[in-house]
Amino acid sequence: MNKKIEFNKPFYDDRDFQNIEKCLKSGRDYKEDVIGHLLGATGAGSILLTSGATSAMDLFFAGAALPQNTEVIMPSFTFPSAANAILRAGLKPVFADIDEKTLVLDINDVKNKISGQTSCIMPVHYGGVSMDMDELFLVAEKLGICIFEDAALSYRGYYKGKHLGTMGSAGVISFHSTKNISSDGGGALLLRDQEKIELYPELLANGTNKPSFVRGEVNEYTWQQPGAGTEMSCLTAALLNAQLEKDEEILSGREELWNGYYAILKSADVNEFADLPVVPDYNTNNFHVFYLVFKTAAIREHVRLTLKKSGIQAYIHYKPLHSSPMGQKLGFMVADLPITISVSKRLLRLPMHMHMSLSDVEYVCEIIMAAVKNA
Repeated sequence: MNKKIEFNKPFYDDRDFQNIEKCLKSGRDYKEDVIGHLLGATGAGSILLTSGATSAMDLFFAGAALPQNTEVIMPSFTFPSAANAILRAGLKPVFADIDEKTLVLDINDVKNKISGQTSCIMPVHYGGVSMDMDELFLVAEKLGICIFEDAALSYRGYYKGKHLGTMGSAGVISFHSTKNISSDGGGALLLRDQEKIELYPELLANGTNKPSFVRGEVNEYTWQQPGAGTEMSCLTAALLNAQLEKDEEILSGREELWNGYYAILKSADVNEFADLPVVPDYNTNNFHVFYLVFKTAAIREHVRLTLKKSGIQAYIHYKPLHSSPMGQKLGFMVADLPITISVSKRLLRLPMHMHMSLSDVEYVCEIIMAAVKNA
């Protein structure tokens, strides 16, 4: 009989339910607790809690006030939310190719895509993996280009000891149900630019000076500028706080599963059929994703369908933005980014969550190896 293994399942228990109950029954607000946890883990200069990572992106661009119609370089291998935020801000996404091993922006193609209209570069970190950020900053700082980090997948991922999302002008983290730490939504804007720290809370409060009112600095608050009411809800913060109190437990559990996959598949010589994940020495993995990049799209599909028939959910990842219908409306062509297209057709993510055991990992690996040998 097949063993059913879901791709993802959030790690909720009584601690989460108790926080939600306290929030509903007594009005307990956990937002400051959440900010304290995140400041401690990330070392960010300041943190604002939002309804999601997408709203955090919108918030950044509203405050950054980059010149209209200028260009933001980003990968095509990502979710549409980043490109949507760029377009909503009146800016133009420019897609650069990725490195075939790390699956993050290729610095050489970034250099090729920089023009006199480039105002921002938006690297998307893939779990705990980033590009060489030192090299990126050398390029950007010479030209006065800002760096905005999409660290949606990267809570507890680091670059040379610095939390991903804290090195550029700002960064975002997501707490969507698919992430390691999940409040079924919610996000955070991590700010480094001290000059903007007073501006962003007002933008988040529908453009009012409510933050000053709450601090007792004014007797009433009024509309000061355009803004949006996309602050994280109290219920979301209650769940998120309980999750953050378990983050070491979750990180450790996911590390065990990730290492299990890597050791078993490497010893089984899966490299004859697929490439294992690459984590550069400068990164500290957050164990968000375990994937294989197969030698061909046909092998990937054979393995995916074999796993599905065995009760195991394994998924592809991003469909490239530049080759999508919207990407083509913006003038991009499929052939523009060959590595992105190739990787997207061959990558398969394996199930990994806190409800799995090492025996589940062994079972998944057993099915994969049987499948590739019969492909």
